[in-house]
Amino acid sequence: MSRDRLVEIIKSKERRASQYEKCDAYWLLIVVDFMNSAQDQEIRFDGFDKIQTAVFEKVIVYKTLYGHVLEAC
Repeated sequence: MSRDRLVEIIKSKERRASQYEKCDAYWLLIVVDFMNSAQDQEIRFDGFDKIQTAVFEKVIVYKTLYGHVLEAC
């Protein structure tokens, strides 16, 4: 998954955050579904710079079947 695409997804979710129920912390889980070929993308672990977000304490990218997990922030 490209870092730019991941940043787009996070920014989109940040814009919606004002509508979320108030909580102490927000985590964002992005699930890449291997059954959907449009979503079937490699998650790069090496050299991945963390993404800064003002809303989410953690951003986790999870690829089903393979169990790949990337903590992006």
